[in-house]
Amino acid sequence: MRHAKGALSVLMAMLLLGQNAWALELDLSKIKLDGSLDLKSQSANNETDFSDKNATEDQRNSTRHKLTLGLGGELTDGVSVKVEAVRTPLNNGASTAGQFGQAAQTPHGETLNFRLENANLTIDDVILEVGATLGRQYVGKADSLVLFAGHYDDDNLTVAGVDAVKLWRKVGPVDVNYLHATTNDTKTLAGNDYTGGGNRRVVRSLGVGLNLKEVTGQDMLDVPLTAAWHHGTDQVTNTTADNLNLGIYELNASVNLLDGMLGLGLDWASNSGQQNTGATTKVDFKGDLTALKGMVNLKDVGLKLGVELAQASGDDGSTATQDKSFHDMTYFGLAPRKNYGEILGKSNALGNTVSVGGSPVLQGLDSGVNTAGAVAVGGGLSVTALNAAYTLPVMDNKLSVSADYLTAEIDKLTAAQSAAGLVKDIGSEIDVAVSYMKSDNIMFKVGAAQFDPDAKSALLANGPMADTITKYFANATVKF
Repeated sequence: MRHAKGALSVLMAMLLLGQNAWALELDLSKIKLDGSLDLKSQSANNETDFSDKNATEDQRNSTRHKLTLGLGGELTDGVSVKVEAVRTPLNNGASTAGQFGQAAQTPHGETLNFRLENANLTIDDVILEVGATLGRQYVGKADSLVLFAGHYDDDNLTVAGVDAVKLWRKVGPVDVNYLHATTNDTKTLAGNDYTGGGNRRVVRSLGVGLNLKEVTGQDMLDVPLTAAWHHGTDQVTNTTADNLNLGIYELNASVNLLDGMLGLGLDWASNSGQQNTGATTKVDFKGDLTALKGMVNLKDVGLKLGVELAQASGDDGSTATQDKSFHDMTYFGLAPRKNYGEILGKSNALGNTVSVGGSPVLQGLDSGVNTAGAVAVGGGLSVTALNAAYTLPVMDNKLSVSADYLTAEIDKLTAAQSAAGLVKDIGSEIDVAVSYMKSDNIMFKVGAAQFDPDAKSALLANGPMADTITKYFANATVKF
């Protein structure tokens, strides 16, 4: 409940200390309840050993749900509040109590499974036309390759908010925004310094954006451009000789032509900063990321085609003073989860011998994440993804089919991996699905996926790997 109390404290402080606090007229009729219920059922084979001939053949079946309850809206002119409670399968530690097929929860036990991932206050104009959101909140975009916290589209229905201050201001055609987030703070404050065990991790982000359409006044020139600098600091101890500073410079550009019929996009990011371990060891971050995207949307015939080529640099481990593998903000608790593939991008059951940092292989493109207190060198990742979706001209265009195909490989091999005859290829995956949108608030999806691993993959060096992984899934979402 500490997040709810924090949000209420911020609210009361703003009401009591504001210059016109006593003159505020609160309209509680604008406070609304919303939420959603998400369900995922899955059946998968061979995720652990890639073999259906092994005596320990593995099979996974599960049905999980996520319940979201939100309360918020405009309190008065220019001031709004949002509180959101989320119940996911793994909220209460590793417990799945109360899930389908298990004993029912007590009311008290079920209450403990809810987490307040949103508890914030938004003021449109604090001073000098600067807006602010204060408190527990979601940050970033769901398709980001660098930084995100919110509702993740994975098999565990993960949700994560972050304690942050977000500021923004529009200066002519330019949007300026700033984020300051504390993602981990287990130390205790003693006097003017931090003491105790654990790390203190802080993320800062400064971004600017504009659309050439607004600059030129030409509607046909729909070209959004953004540039950002992100910085994560992990203070391992109180000395500057033992810390981690990761910087990311990011550029995004997209072009939307012919009223959205054709789209092109570019994402580029480059690492900076260093990792200090003790007084003598320093490693410089030198990784980079490039992603190219293309899309054709033939609305009249209901066909949409897309392609994406993404490459995150890797390191062959030949130097101890530079890390050339790309790192996003996963280490700092703001993990982007683009989810390339239903299996490689969403299946957490693949295990640490197959996954990267305990997450699915292609959930993000940071191949060197390490939660043990230091960022590890990674081999990098390259992905080619093709997708197609077609809306059938039946049932009021509510039924659609889709197919996705992707291949993935490591960017760099170590000398030992090359000497052992291992290869960069990870494998290929194909996903097919049928979706039915009964309304804007009720959606269903069923499908199947198959991943074919490369038997000599350096990343998947985990036994015979002669057989494919198969997965079947059924999803439902109801919003209210």
